[in-house]
Amino acid sequence: MKIKTLNLMLILMFLNTLLYAQKNQISYEFEERIKTEIENPSSQYFYPNLLNKITTEPEKITSEEIKFLYYGQIYKKGSGLAFLDNPNEDNFRKAVVKNNCSKILKLGYSNLAKNPVELSTLIPVCGCQQKKGTTDNNYLGARLKMVLETIFETGDGKTKETAIKIANVEDDLWVNGILGFKGDKESFETSNGRIFSVWENGKEKIYFEDSWNYKYN
Repeated sequence: MKIKTLNLMLILMFLNTLLYAQKNQISYEFEERIKTEIENPSSQYFYPNLLNKITTEPEKITSEEIKFLYYGQIYKKGSGLAFLDNPNEDNFRKAVVKNNCSKILKLGYSNLAKNPVELSTLIPVCGCQQKKGTTDNNYLGARLKMVLETIFETGDGKTKETAIKIANVEDDLWVNGILGFKGDKESFETSNGRIFSVWENGKEKIYFEDSWNYKYN
């Protein structure tokens, strides 16, 4: 009886390891496809073409194109991080802290001209547009909705295996706010070369995987 129980445990452990290895491989394949497509001039998801479309025809951008724009932003020239690459970022953050919608919109529109899917800019800009009754000529509200749907399609955040995949190291803060997750304790875990930020509030945890780390793997 003990031998049968031991064999069952070993089988279950093997299946669990195999399942995680498959999920880890899928994660790498996801990011590799993003990188391959956005850097291929003959691809419909070639990054410069997507940037041109979202600028000139924002009403025609699709959710699939948003996925390649959002996760492809990390491979742009520079670090791929807003707070390092954007000279307006410091002033924009101060405007957000003070809830100064006039400055948020002015600086935010400038930021989005450089990176049209930057979550930390889209959320405050869309909030101020709604607050001030500003006409959404660039379909930013629809764009934000697609970006969030793209992010939430990657996982539910309940485990490392189903971590929510983000493209910017600060996007987890904004996603937490959207989810209504109240927790201020953050830690980091690694597994098979993947890096996860883990937020907890004493009762539950939420896992994020930052695709930006893949750029340097």
